[in-house]
Amino acid sequence: MISLKCKSNYSKKAVSSIIASVLLILITIVSISVLTFVIIPFVKNSLNEGTNCFQVIDKIEIINEASCYTLSPETSKIKVKAGNINLEGIYLIIEKNGDEVSYEIKNNSMISDINNGDALKLPSSGGGERTYNFNFKSTKAGVGIIINDKRCGISDETTLNIC
Repeated sequence: MISLKCKSNYSKKAVSSIIASVLLILITIVSISVLTFVIIPFVKNSLNEGTNCFQVIDKIEIINEASCYTLSPETSKIKVKAGNINLEGIYLIIEKNGDEVSYEIKNNSMISDINNGDALKLPSSGGGERTYNFNFKSTKAGVGIIINDKRCGISDETTLNIC
């Protein structure tokens, strides 16, 4: 009988080892499922957004020779040229009284500081140009593209000269 008792102790230890192994395998499977269904789509979407911006980074520019400011009256104008891209929108970052101010421009948007509040148009694809007139003096400007309502990095920056 003593020998039977020893066998049952060994089999209980073996069963607990098997249960522990099965639990570790289940935890691994659950972890892989979480990675597959949550993290991978999140990373994939983030990479797509970054790729979209990377493809358009050089598709818009400020034409330096046609962008300038006047002292009396204090005004500024920025001429923007688009490459081969259908624009959803652009944003201009411009210095105003020592601070950087950002303006989002989409077709038919109206901004009181730009073009006397008239409806704004975007430059057309393939080399189209638009001039944006501001009712204040600025010495610096930058432009970037908006894709899917998100701003990509600044495509071009310039220091404005006196007209």
